[in-house]
Amino acid sequence: MRAHIDDLRLCFILSDETERAKMLRITIIIKDLFLCYLDWPLQSLFLDTLNQMKSLLDLYCFKCSLEYIVYTKLMREMKDFDYLQLLRDLWNRIPDTYKEEIQRQKIFTLVHAAMNYDEKTHRLPIAKFLKDFLFTDKFWD
Repeated sequence: MRAHIDDLRLCFILSDETERAKMLRITIIIKDLFLCYLDWPLQSLFLDTLNQMKSLLDLYCFKCSLEYIVYTKLMREMKDFDYLQLLRDLWNRIPDTYKEEIQRQKIFTLVHAAMNYDEKTHRLPIAKFLKDFLFTDKFWD
């Protein structure tokens, strides 16, 4: 049974440095802690958290973060933060070796489409654009 993210976050905050170091050796905890910064009210701290945790984050954490922003925030039309800019900023901070691996995966096609979306010139809202893109031959080729 997995801990609820709020419980995990509270335990992490209340832990001393030694306990935190032990927790951060477990990849799933790192990913869950990192992803909680994509939800309200912590989104504005996400990039700072990325900078602080960067040495602990692996390819899986970055890939999950990209997927979470695209599927959970952009495709659901979440308006509580500029998730499109956050996606672009995240991509710019991912180490090149991880970027190369992500670019070989199917999810990158959708991430790339989102990063190139321009709300000033595109006639569809980003959620509709991504959903349409997801169900076209371009995505599945």
